[in-house]
Amino acid sequence: MAPTVSKDLKQSVNAAKLTKQQQQLQKATQQQQAIIDLFAKGEFKKALSGAKKMLLKFPSSSLLHNIAGASHAGLLQFDAAIFSYKKAIKIEPNSPETYYNMAAAQNDKGSIKAAEESYKKALTLKPDFADATKNLGSLLHDCQRYEEAQACFDKLSDKYSVAKALECSYRLAQYDDVNTRIDTIAVQNPSNIRVAALSAYASHQLKQPDRFPFCKKPNELVAFGNLKDHMPDADAYIAALLDEMNNKTTTWEPKNHATKSGFHTAGNLFATPSDALKILEAIVEKELASFYEKFKHLGHGLTQNWPKEHHIKSWYVRMLKNGHQSAHIHSAGCVSGVIYLKTVSEPIDNEGAIEFGLHGYDYPVIDANYPHQTYQPNPGDIILFPSSLFHQTVPVLKDVERCVIAFDLRK
Repeated sequence: MAPTVSKDLKQSVNAAKLTKQQQQLQKATQQQQAIIDLFAKGEFKKALSGAKKMLLKFPSSSLLHNIAGASHAGLLQFDAAIFSYKKAIKIEPNSPETYYNMAAAQNDKGSIKAAEESYKKALTLKPDFADATKNLGSLLHDCQRYEEAQACFDKLSDKYSVAKALECSYRLAQYDDVNTRIDTIAVQNPSNIRVAALSAYASHQLKQPDRFPFCKKPNELVAFGNLKDHMPDADAYIAALLDEMNNKTTTWEPKNHATKSGFHTAGNLFATPSDALKILEAIVEKELASFYEKFKHLGHGLTQNWPKEHHIKSWYVRMLKNGHQSAHIHSAGCVSGVIYLKTVSEPIDNEGAIEFGLHGYDYPVIDANYPHQTYQPNPGDIILFPSSLFHQTVPVLKDVERCVIAFDLRK
């Protein structure tokens, strides 16, 4: 959980008996906010350095210890993060947020029992702490304690928790409950992408109609294009775009992403686009319009509820040797896509290919003969598909790069 400015800094200022207290407090608060802003941007080293400097002056600030802990965690320094959180707890022992932050670091470290205890302590202090309830549910789910996990998720109403509770029923082979839940969610939130993914898979596995209206048989709604369809010299454009992308700040194997052995940009490339990215965004808009026209006759919720007002989020992924992505969906999107800038030449065993299928997230398999398809891309290719369709990248075997810009159509 990202830290926020609180009153403990003021208390530290008073304890230090500074002169000109009001002016010093204002300055210190501004410094603290600057550190928080660095953390929010993902500049964890700078945030940590700033927090440590301020702690020399304000050692009794639990917030600064939390910032240090969160920054350590961002740098994957989990022992140091936990140590900082424990310092914060000594100062403010009844802070549910600190226990929550510490639990996340303990979970990332692999100290599952300690993380569970910390989440439960946070919930003892704040029973309606939704994020702690959700994360405890996820931890219990990962431990295959599905009934306990479902009890957590059923306390919440956000899309993720509703979908995870449904997945618990499927993993417990409670298929009547699976169908009852799908029917209920179809009325309450027919655009829940994660539910749509499971419903499509359950339809095949249980040999029943897909009960969810978003997109039935999503593997049949894959569309293809190429940058050459939109410009005379696509090769030069791709080369220029690659140069621009490779000068972007990227993160290696970012947390909570499917990318392995690869770099990933943060944020949205189209938020403040260059001239080249403005061209690309216009091309994506045209491809999305073509996708809509191609599939609107099917009457799926995907096209029936096509967003009149929308935005497109995009990001750059650069994979190296052994680079791949595990099967995943884009639960925040409606339609997703990928634009290939550099691909594997003369691939071996489909390396670098994109594979679509109904199976993902280690769903239990009843019938292994579920639909899937593999496509080997070329530079300039554009592929669009429903955001509820699982997709993955076949690992790159050669010592080469595979570079793409991915995107989501979002409401």
